[in-house]
Order: sequence, then structure tokens, then C-alpha cells
Amino acid sequence: MSSIELADENGSVWLFNLQSRNWAACRDGPPDLPVHGEHVGHPFHGLAGPTAHHANDMEEGELAIVRQSGEGIEELWTIKETTPVQDQSHHNWVTEDGQPETYDEFIYRRRLTRFDPPVKSTNYQVEGTDFASFNKGANELSDDHARMFLDVLIENAPLGSATQRRLEIVKKTIEDSDDIISETEPSSDIDNVSDGSSSRGEVTKPGTEDTTGQPGSSGGNAPQISNQFRRDILQLYQNKCLLSEFRGSPFLTVSHVVPRAADYDLVEHPDNVIVLCWDLHAAFDDNLFTLDSDLRIQVDPEFEPVEPFLQRTIVSREGEKVEFPSEMTVDPEFLERRNKNIEWF
Repeated sequence: MSSIELADENGSVWLFNLQSRNWAACRDGPPDLPVHGEHVGHPFHGLAGPTAHHANDMEEGELAIVRQSGEGIEELWTIKETTPVQDQSHHNWVTEDGQPETYDEFIYRRRLTRFDPPVKSTNYQVEGTDFASFNKGANELSDDHARMFLDVLIENAPLGSATQRRLEIVKKTIEDSDDIISETEPSSDIDNVSDGSSSRGEVTKPGTEDTTGQPGSSGGNAPQISNQFRRDILQLYQNKCLLSEFRGSPFLTVSHVVPRAADYDLVEHPDNVIVLCWDLHAAFDDNLFTLDSDLRIQVDPEFEPVEPFLQRTIVSREGEKVEFPSEMTVDPEFLERRNKNIEWF
């Protein structure tokens, strides 16, 4: 067992499901190039596309559960450092047809534990999930599968006491909440879900229910949406962000067109909300982009994002008409109320 220290109990636990074709390259570490410095000979991995920005959430010492696709949980690593990929020739990962892979972030690791043989569970399905954070929920995994995954490790793997304690804490977090929310959630108008029970939220027939929000016990005077309303809206949006590839409740939020604090009567009105991932919700609340009356994306002329994700999902799509899921839309009157308060619009 390595003497590498884990991050404190508030640190995240990450899952990486590595394709077999790239397993050895990730396990054995980066090519012996000066750009990799002290990380040569240590495990590393990459993130690309809509998950790449999560590299910013990773802290040194956080635990990474590493699974080789089709083989089981092979190793436990810790996060050492993350850095943007400057040149695709600095790694040796390939696609299914043998072509060089394209990545946005390098994740450098240190090996904590190697399991021989790998830890397996015949009941656990993870082949389609390349990346997840258990602290934010398990990406496209259900909570049941997330718990099963952790149970397999806790019950069958030779773990050190600190590692076992870390996994047990994360499992309890999942069990204590239906929706695991990022600790670094945006702060402007992100919807804090009320802990109180509520029968409201029947959104299949807009206009037939009481859509008035109730002031929550936290988050100031702005009313909070109910758990039921959030679940119903996410279901109607097919558990997918309206403007990006993000799927799954832990990575999604219910964003208001007319802000919650501006009109209590519209807090749980289905035509006043859209489903976005955390980063897009924050940008929407900050009025960095909006939708016009034709449901086309309009962007603040001065908005020049550094993150490729925001550039790709917002700026490069200015003027594009947004396609909503069946039966879902935004009331033009609510958009007008929102947009008249945006200086650049």
C-alpha cells in the first residue's frame, strides 16, 4: 500500500473507465517528453469535450477509481495535477480505428493501489460511462449503480483504512440525497432545492397546478423549487441539458427565465424554466446569453469566454434557434420580461 496521502474527507472521488486500447498507455504514464516533467512514469489520463472543464474541480490528493473497460476495477490513483493539452503529440492515446485521440486536459496521477486480480461485479454496468464524480452523483449512472459500485470496492477490495473511510463517506452522501449537488455550484440564481415535501410539480399540464413557490429555509428570501417540481421538469427535458451534451440529474439545474426573486408566482411555472448544466446556468443568470422571442441564442457582445465549452455551446451558436423537447417551451411574455432588463439586448 502506498504512503500517498488522500485529500481530506471533503475531497471528491472520481471514476475513470478507460478503454482497453489505451489502458497500458494510461497506466504506464506519458511519453518521456520534457513537457511532462516529474509525471513521466506515473499514470495519467485525459478529458475531452463537455467533461474537460471538470479538471478545474480536481484537487491534489483526491481519489480516482480506475476501471479498465471489460476487465473491472484495476487500480486506485490519486490526483496529482491537471493541465491543458497544448499539443496532441504529447500523448499516445488512439481512437478505435487507431487514429490519434484529441483531448483538452491532462490529468496526472499517482498510483495508490493495484488490484490483482481486478475487482469485478457481474451486476454492474459501466461500459458506457467514461467519467463520473461520485460527489456530484455518478454522471450517467443511477444512484443504485453508484452505491453498487462503491459496495463492490468496500466489500471485496483490499483497502487501506483511509481509503475505505473515504468511500464510505461518499456512499453515505449518495444515500442521504436523491440529487447530489456540486459543492462549487454557481452563486447567482442557482436553484436551491427545498427540503420540504411538496405535492406541486405536475408539469404535464401547464397551467393546471398551483405554480407559486414557497420561501425556502436558506438562500435568502428567494423562494425555492420543490424536489418534485425539479424531478418532473428534468424528466420532461429527458434529463438532458437544453444546450449541451450533459445528462443526468446531478449535472443539471432548473434555470429560471424570470428570476425566482422577481416573481414568486412563476417559480414553479413550467414555461418559465429551462434545464441547463451548472456552467450554462451561471452564464444565463449572469445575462451573458439569453433567448429572444424566436427562441434564438443571443450573446453579450463583450462575452469572450476562455473555456472552450462556453465558446462551443454559446458563442459559436449565436443566432441558432433552440429546439425544445416535445411539449416544452418558454413563454414569450416571460422572455420579454427577462430581456428588457438586459442592457446589451
